[in-house]
Amino acid sequence: MDTKILMFNIICFLHILIWAFVMFAFLNKKYASFNLYYLIPFIYVIHIFPFHLLNSIKESMYKDEWKEKVESFLNSIIIISQYTGLQKILDDTCFANPLGAQGMLIFGAITSAYALKK
Repeated sequence: MDTKILMFNIICFLHILIWAFVMFAFLNKKYASFNLYYLIPFIYVIHIFPFHLLNSIKESMYKDEWKEKVESFLNSIIIISQYTGLQKILDDTCFANPLGAQGMLIFGAITSAYALKK
């Protein structure tokens, strides 16, 4: 496998792992605390910038076709392809997609706060 493709896939997988952590950190109080107090505020601040760090890295690797490469990577993982399919449906039917970046941040914050409250 080409090193460039491998690095691209690692960055895509890292991006997925970060969002999975945001969504499921509430299952452990230590992770929920880290999620609520550090990761979610950090992601929020990062999203204020006019660029997205991980997407910028992906784009620099494949100038014109990086979105297609990401789509191909996501479709190669069955559970992720089902999730992205649901995201597309909700994009078309909802005012604000609860599975979009903001929705996942809100879900992670609420569930982490609730986990810490117990």
